[in-house]
Amino acid sequence: MFSLILIATFLVSASSNSNCPNRQAIEQSLNKVHIPGATIVVVNATSILYEDGFGYHSLLPTKIMDVKQSIFALASISKTFIAVAAMQLVEKELVDLDTDINQYLSEPDRKIFHPDFPTNPITLRKLL
Repeated sequence: MFSLILIATFLVSASSNSNCPNRQAIEQSLNKVHIPGATIVVVNATSILYEDGFGYHSLLPTKIMDVKQSIFALASISKTFIAVAAMQLVEKELVDLDTDINQYLSEPDRKIFHPDFPTNPITLRKLL
């Protein structure tokens, strides 16, 4: 969470003369809080507005951060993306929070249920 706030701060404090954040300020801040590297990607609905890598890919300063090549484990942050995507589907009325998720699955013969509560439907609301 701290890293996301840190990155958001850089984006907000970008130079008014440029669409790019101050690279030196980002690298200094990463060093100050002992973060070996970071990538920043800013997108809109149709395109990538800005992307760059800072520092190193790992704790060992052997591989420079490359926004096109570096791969990261998203860990718990993927839950946030899934929740946002699910709620966008709810907003578009393509799914309902309280409908049994089996209604949305492509294999009607294979039902998903909780083994301790097989008669209680699993809903999107419960999953989120």
